[in-house]
Amino acid sequence: MSDTSQQIFEFRGVDKFHFAEILQDDANGYSCGPLQHVPVQEIGKNTDSSSEAHYYDNKAMIVVNSESADTITLTLAPPELNKLCAMIGKSFDPDTGMMVDSPKQNKYYAITYRTKGTDGGYRYVSRLKGQFNIPEEVVHTEDDSTDTNNVQITFTGIYTEYEFTKGIYDGTKWEKSGVKGIVVDARYGLADVSTFFDSIQTPDTIQAVTPTPDVPVTGVSVAPTTATLAVGQTQALTATITPADATDKAVAYSSSDEAVATVSDAGLITAIGTGTATITATTHDGSFTASCSVTVEAAVAVTGVTVSPDTDTINVGDDITLTATVAPENATNKNVTWSSSSDAIATVSDAGVVHGVSAGEATITVTTEDGSFTDTATITVS
Repeated sequence: MSDTSQQIFEFRGVDKFHFAEILQDDANGYSCGPLQHVPVQEIGKNTDSSSEAHYYDNKAMIVVNSESADTITLTLAPPELNKLCAMIGKSFDPDTGMMVDSPKQNKYYAITYRTKGTDGGYRYVSRLKGQFNIPEEVVHTEDDSTDTNNVQITFTGIYTEYEFTKGIYDGTKWEKSGVKGIVVDARYGLADVSTFFDSIQTPDTIQAVTPTPDVPVTGVSVAPTTATLAVGQTQALTATITPADATDKAVAYSSSDEAVATVSDAGLITAIGTGTATITATTHDGSFTASCSVTVEAAVAVTGVTVSPDTDTINVGDDITLTATVAPENATNKNVTWSSSSDAIATVSDAGVVHGVSAGEATITVTTEDGSFTDTATITVS
């Protein structure tokens, strides 16, 4: 990556620490057992390395470099006893849940985890061979403080005996070599990390993926482009990005006058006061814009309601539809609700459909949402 495209971040998290016993590491292959998880608080790494200049004819002519083991310090929540035994080579009795502090078994392990940057991106890490030390134990008596103790274990990492196909890269080709570990930066989008923690990953198991090229936004339109609302009414505004397969379809909405109309992040316009306002949709990619002109008028109050027919007779099991007419005709809020004086005789739906249930007489009432005006119809069920 070039300097102009470098992403600046700092590390601010670590999680998904796992370890696995190495089952094979020789000239014929490398394999590990199943992963075991332990919650992690902190991971630090130090590599033993040195450089020394060799002098000839009073000049530094050769620099000799050396690199040996990695020392990785792990601060962990106290592991389950069976996992601790596995890590430090002690014996565990599954029948009693007992650790036996017998001589350490000389086993090698691999570890894996990921680090998180302040930009939300992750680096995935596998250390392919090493041993854990036996941690020191310090436990204090309980007091009124909030101090607690966790477990600090050191993992000493070394090179594998097995030589991986992707061992050393000279700029043109790969040569086989033993390795100490791998680091995969998901920010590049070049490697498949979806199964990274299914097993210990090596240089030869990481699969390259072809990044999906970004499709830039070329424009945006909104619907509707004009709207007339009464105070209190709402209107959904829909933004359409072109092309349809654009990568970043994020849109931000804004109002030229929030005293007239406001708009939510989802594009819902709410009429606040009389006047005109322009609602603008702006694309995140490219800052393309489209707008809707909104006119807000004063709300027209309801003055009454009538129901038709006001009387009728139906048979048990039959239906009749009542119609509510809200006055004036241009009232802003024409919403109404329906109710029956006796659901045992006749029920009424939200749409004013009356259903005969049993013989008798019921009063069906319609009520306006604005002003709570009412009217009634008498329904006889025979």
